Amino acid sequence: IATTTCALDGSAFEPCSTPSTLNALLVGAHTFAVRVGGSGGTAQTETSWNVLESTDNLPPVLAPAFAPGAPPFLVGAIGVTVAPNATDESGIASQSCGLVSTAAAGLHVVTCSATDNAGNSASVNVEYVVGYRVEFIRPLVGARVRRGTNIAVRFQLFDANGVIADADALALLPGVSANLDGNSTTPATYARRSNRFSAVLRVGLQPSGIHSVNVTVVVGTTAVATASRQITIV
Repeated sequence: IATTTCALDGSAFEPCSTPSTLNALLVGAHTFAVRVGGSGGTAQTETSWNVLESTDNLPPVLAPAFAPGAPPFLVGAIGVTVAPNATDESGIASQSCGLVSTAAAGLHVVTCSATDNAGNSASVNVEYVVGYRVEFIRPLVGARVRRGTNIAVRFQLFDANGVIADADALALLPGVSANLDGNSTTPATYARRSNRFSAVLRVGLQPSGIHSVNVTVVVGTTAVATASRQITIV
């Protein structure tokens, strides 16, 4: 049984079919060698040619990835980067991404771009969110609440450096709220002395069982912090 192997431009011989189609060849000189082996021995032929115009007309494909971790990132986080991770049949000549800023909460955009060895280029805009971490003070984990009573909700917001400053908290306050099970929201208040946000939720006549107390912080139209704590209504 005859076996056929091929090598392009001096690469290792690999199994191939006849005829073979070569894609994404770069402009310049190329060689293509074919070996056919069988019981009678091995025969090899080689041909050379010049590519005058690239056969690669497609731009690179970008798959940007953030590190370390993935969005959302805390305000003030250090060392966050994004890599373009570009791929292309003809190889990548250059690729880069802009700087990732975590200086302010909100929705941000960074641009990544790449050029392949055939001269095709592509770029993508990558969105990411910068925000805060919510830490509940009340209700406690596993809290049980009677129907018809109120739930006192207290929490703090943290950035990469710890509890946020009063000035930042007050600037965020119009977008800070709490709700029960995703129902109508209650605006939060803020106490400078304790660095705490507060809201009071009315339990009403919700059925007994597990329910969710939710906190949301919105900047513009973007949620920059969310958290939930389960309670039991009895």
